[in-house]
Amino acid sequence: MPSVNETLVDSFTTHAVDLARVEASIQSDVFILLRNLERNLVKNLASSDPTGPTRTAFQRRRLQSLLTETQMTIRESYQDIRRITQASVTSMAQVEQTFVIQSLNEALGIDLVTPTLDAASLKTLTTDTLIQGAPSKEWWKRRASTLQDLFMDEMRQGMLQGEPLAQLLQRVRGTRAGGFKDGIMRVSRTSAERLIRSSVQTAANKIRSEVMNEHKDIIKGKLWHSTLDARTSLICQVRDGRVYTLDDEPVGHSYPALGGAGAAHFSCRSAWVPQTKSWAELSNSQAVTVNGRRSSIRKSYERRMGQAGFTDAEIKERIFQARSSMDGLVPRTTTFPTWLRQKDAASPGFGAQVLGPTRWNLWRSGQLSFTDLVDFKGQPLTVAALQQKLAAQTA
Repeated sequence: MPSVNETLVDSFTTHAVDLARVEASIQSDVFILLRNLERNLVKNLASSDPTGPTRTAFQRRRLQSLLTETQMTIRESYQDIRRITQASVTSMAQVEQTFVIQSLNEALGIDLVTPTLDAASLKTLTTDTLIQGAPSKEWWKRRASTLQDLFMDEMRQGMLQGEPLAQLLQRVRGTRAGGFKDGIMRVSRTSAERLIRSSVQTAANKIRSEVMNEHKDIIKGKLWHSTLDARTSLICQVRDGRVYTLDDEPVGHSYPALGGAGAAHFSCRSAWVPQTKSWAELSNSQAVTVNGRRSSIRKSYERRMGQAGFTDAEIKERIFQARSSMDGLVPRTTTFPTWLRQKDAASPGFGAQVLGPTRWNLWRSGQLSFTDLVDFKGQPLTVAALQQKLAAQTA
């Protein structure tokens, strides 16, 4: 029988797949806006055509007018991108709190963890959470500024080299030979993908920390759990399986938290997994709080099982099982590919459900590496669908 903490690691690893699919869904929405932005930039450039008359002063005025116009276009597009991303992350945060509570209560076998963050608090947390020192709103502003500077530099360079309008357009949208992926928008798509991943992961782990901090009577620490594959950074590799206090202090090692799992660097995919106290730590007379009342873990079990209609013998057996599984030991971690194979062996069809049948078969046959699969672009999952999935698990 797996321990409570082992069960939590498995549950949070499975959930990491869903979060990656949520990222893919948000990225898909944002990429639509970026494609629209690219079309508008091309349209503005074609209509302005700063290469027109050869008089230098005239070309300069047209170019300046173009740059002013595109600055407004870029700023408005990125404002829309920021609003869509923020709304999705805020909705995801509400689902994340539900997931953490649900996972803890299922692992413990009794409802000891309750919601503590209302909708307003969740929105504030996701809006104010810092990503590498700045809130996401500031990062999106910087991305808009970077694109504007890049557009300006490319247009000026092209004009200096005497390029015709067709070549200026290629600088924006790319070339046919390059699959239209070698224009200036390539940088915007890459940076947007990284920022969305960072926004989702940072917010999710912030919510987890808040839930854990509100239940210190049950949670004694948190495990740094990394997605171990070829893309995992050295920062996260050395911290995988390390335990930290609820205040992010190292326990039994000297690796600083660096902002915490999911926020140690851009595109960090690591996650905080709660580590519960052992049965012995929870078994004194006033160890846990249930509905505002202090109680022992045993009395809580007896009361809840009795209310559910269990007999004395059944309650005794459930308590024996809970005491055995609630050992407080730190679980061993494993690589993500190994974990996925083990899950599919135990539950045939799990791998195909996670990756999709085609991608699962390609990976198992060695035709694609796992790194080619972990972005989950082919398996997007909306926040609403994730919420439905969690609701179905408790039905």
